[in-house]
Amino acid sequence: ANTYQACINIAAKLPVMLALPRRLVPLLPIPDGVTICEPPLGFPSFTLDLIWSARRDGCSEIEWIRALLKENAARSD
Repeated sequence: ANTYQACINIAAKLPVMLALPRRLVPLLPIPDGVTICEPPLGFPSFTLDLIWSARRDGCSEIEWIRALLKENAARSD
């Protein structure tokens, strides 16, 4: 699936488990029949790396999205 919402919709129809970012769950419509659970202890985490062309360095649009991502990543749950 190409979106988190599509994954949730698939999970509603099949006997599967899906891991989503915690901050995203309240923003998505969760279909009936989908149960939200806490991940088990030891569940792996991940990092998000951002890469863009050096030619775009100093570009106001890139600087804006970088600031937005950093701000949201710094929020505590």
